[in-house]
Amino acid sequence: MQKSEQINELAAALAKAQAKIENATKSAKNPFFRSNYADLPAVWDACRAALTANGLSVVQLTDTSENGMVLESVLMHSGGQWISSHYPINPVKNDPQGLGSAITYARRYSLMALVGIVADDASDDDGEKAMGRDNARISEMTSAEISEDAGLTRRGHFKAEGLEMAQLGSEALANWWKDLLVPDQRALIKYKEETLKPLAQKIDLTLKEKA
Repeated sequence: MQKSEQINELAAALAKAQAKIENATKSAKNPFFRSNYADLPAVWDACRAALTANGLSVVQLTDTSENGMVLESVLMHSGGQWISSHYPINPVKNDPQGLGSAITYARRYSLMALVGIVADDASDDDGEKAMGRDNARISEMTSAEISEDAGLTRRGHFKAEGLEMAQLGSEALANWWKDLLVPDQRALIKYKEETLKPLAQKIDLTLKEKA
């Protein structure tokens, strides 16, 4: 996270806004997991009024880094203070649709994390349940090729999910990997070794330094 020299006014305004921010409604459908999720418009609906009423705004811009494209999300206060975060963008397909899907996915999760939004009935998709999903149900996903979740492919969902686990560290990544079906592990092994594993190791080092 990066921030302005002072964030006291921003922190006070965000505290007031969070008292009014609502849970994001899970109105969009994910056919792969037979569940609903809160899409980007629902996330904005949950926070826009509360942020605006307290002099807060969010800007999300794409940028490049040594590791590829990232989304930078900046929470700004009318007094000039700000905080920002970065989220890696890894499109499943290297075409405009794939890139747009990955950016939408990154915008949704970054916004939720930045201002403290949770989806309604969030217990439906906490980390433990996601990693303990039923493999028989997952095997049925092979008949579906495109998800309504920003057009991500089935394997694209697993890539995005793995990215989230990697950002929790090597242990979370290992536990997630064990629950994948063997065909998915084979298809994603290169992505795991080249992208997820190095990221998880960096997180481990960061956590160790902070301890």
